[in-house]
Amino acid sequence: MRRSIPIVAAALGLGLALTACSGDTGSKNPTTTPAPQATTSEAPKLSGELSMWVDEERIKDLKGVAADFEAEYGVKVNLTQKAFGDIKTDFISQGAQEGGPDVVVGANDWTGELVANGLVAPIQLGDAASELSDGGKAAFSNEGALYGVPYAVENIALIRNNEIVKDTPETFEELLKQNDELKKDYPIVVQQDAKNGDAYHLYPLMTSFGISFFKQAEDGTYITEAGFGGEQGTKFADWLAAQGKGGAGWLSGDISGDVAASAFREGKTPYIVTGPWNVVGDKGRFVESGMDVSVLPVPSAGGDVSRPFAGFQGFFVNATSKNALAANAFAAYLGTSDVQTKLYKEGGRIPVNTVSAAAVDDPILKGFAEAGVNAVPQPGFKEMDAVWGAIGSAQIQIIDGKAKDPAKTWSDLANTVNGLF
Repeated sequence: MRRSIPIVAAALGLGLALTACSGDTGSKNPTTTPAPQATTSEAPKLSGELSMWVDEERIKDLKGVAADFEAEYGVKVNLTQKAFGDIKTDFISQGAQEGGPDVVVGANDWTGELVANGLVAPIQLGDAASELSDGGKAAFSNEGALYGVPYAVENIALIRNNEIVKDTPETFEELLKQNDELKKDYPIVVQQDAKNGDAYHLYPLMTSFGISFFKQAEDGTYITEAGFGGEQGTKFADWLAAQGKGGAGWLSGDISGDVAASAFREGKTPYIVTGPWNVVGDKGRFVESGMDVSVLPVPSAGGDVSRPFAGFQGFFVNATSKNALAANAFAAYLGTSDVQTKLYKEGGRIPVNTVSAAAVDDPILKGFAEAGVNAVPQPGFKEMDAVWGAIGSAQIQIIDGKAKDPAKTWSDLANTVNGLF
């Protein structure tokens, strides 16, 4: 039997009021209240085709789901593979043009920018709305409307090679000292880019100094004011310099993502800070290559709790889609429990659908979930590209010894970020 699926308001004369706080601000408690539905004996029949842009990691996960949707609803979904880093840029420049995609996969922190550019349409989730986590819905919300269907949540964690070491200290300082006896090439690897740094992978260490990208309002939502200045920010900047090329040397712009993963896989380090994309999934990842690993919370370097970002992935509908009815239906279909369970089994990502998430029994993913207990949502302001760039650039300058005065570089950074809003 064909399941009930939501369709766009124009087709049935119904609406979905979302009383969530903006995803730009990281609201954690959205609610959904369906408006009265028009009486109809049969929903309009879906037809035509859809195009979807998807990255190289998820295209294999979505092939079966797209085929199932076609079999059930008669709408073919054509998947186009793109590098994940290109999807948003290409969508902003090409999305409204002829041949633009109807649906794209993306991250929740794209929401503010895509909405500001008028590129994405609000989505009606129907019955699936009640099954999706509040945090997931908030992450893709803006000005009270839901603009994306969240399907997976992930965070980074500390991954331990159990063949090298079986006990992990509670503090980052003690973890580094472990290598005095182990004498590995690196006490730990945390990936960085030589030009742009990697503020995402450093974030749990940064927050352990009691600072964050942005200050928060009483309800926990982000406000557009840098939250990493002051005395604790100076301590973090000095700590970065001490771990970098001018100090301990384990933290470096030379340790790219590939270099870090290879070092861990080859036993050159007992620890890596990374996400499930390196640990489980395709052949060649840590678990599939036969490694015995444990997933743990990132220890504190500054004395406070380490808080990684909780990153949500989901699906946006093009505001200029020529087949908006089917596009909304497909997006909502991707939010249902049976579909998100399929995506979890294919891709190894923790579902946002709470019914699917409750059925996760993989010990590695459970470890990531436990490591993410204190995680915070990624900000979704439209200026986030510039924020990421500014913070990452300042961090790598300090790490690689190019900042003559780390404390001043860091305080100047706060002024730069505040100036973006």
